[in-house]
Amino acid sequence: MCFCDLVHSFAYYVGYGGDNGSCQAQAALMQFFGVASIMWSAVFAHHLVVVLVRKDPNETAYELYYHVVAWGFPALFLGIALGTAAFDHGVVWCWIGASHPAMRMALYYVPILIVFVFMAVRV
Repeated sequence: MCFCDLVHSFAYYVGYGGDNGSCQAQAALMQFFGVASIMWSAVFAHHLVVVLVRKDPNETAYELYYHVVAWGFPALFLGIALGTAAFDHGVVWCWIGASHPAMRMALYYVPILIVFVFMAVRV
């Protein structure tokens, strides 16, 4: 998760004001690693429940699933954003353009809400 936050923060310095390629790179980094950080939060919450509440002796059995969730969903969302050409120059940085508000909701804010609810219910 720290790596995701580091790359996500670095992405703010990439791209804006540059050519379209650097804008796309900034948007892709922000989208992928921002969502990955959110997904790792959900994975950590689930793992805490597994270890501390359930006291599951096979806690490492979930590791593959954790990586699928934490890297797979961000990759899927990034693919959707790239496939629909949703990335564009914004007011401050490049990300999902203002002409795609539903895409912003579906690929970033709704996952945050789902993870928030998941963590509130699980913990």
